[in-house]
Amino acid sequence: MENTVSTVIIGAGDIALKRHIPAILQAPNGTLAGFYNRHYERTRERAEQYGGHAYESYQEIWDDKAVDAVLISTPPAAHAEIAIAAMKAGKHVLLEKPMTLSVKEAEDIADAAVKYGRKLMLLHIQRFYVTGNHGS
Repeated sequence: MENTVSTVIIGAGDIALKRHIPAILQAPNGTLAGFYNRHYERTRERAEQYGGHAYESYQEIWDDKAVDAVLISTPPAAHAEIAIAAMKAGKHVLLEKPMTLSVKEAEDIADAAVKYGRKLMLLHIQRFYVTGNHGS
């Protein structure tokens, strides 16, 4: 499909299952390219269940020309390093909140988006939840 964004989810935990995977699968212009998680067995499980490739390393994602973007849903301490490396490799970045643990890291990420000409988007998936209504 023309204008389709092929995305890898980095961090295949609970939020990916409940929110990110369904959102990408329902998006008319999105495809789920695959998963990466620090525990490869989880990566493999997600790929078997939802399709896409089970990436064994960040470098494998960076080298995959079919991947347009990454959705980073890891612990915040890892966000800056992963996001900057992804943009340097030519990938757009959708970053789960919080962006980072420091203003300096947030600035470094924003600077990388400009330097490498990549889109940087921040995500707060539960922004519009109503108190007491946390259903799927």
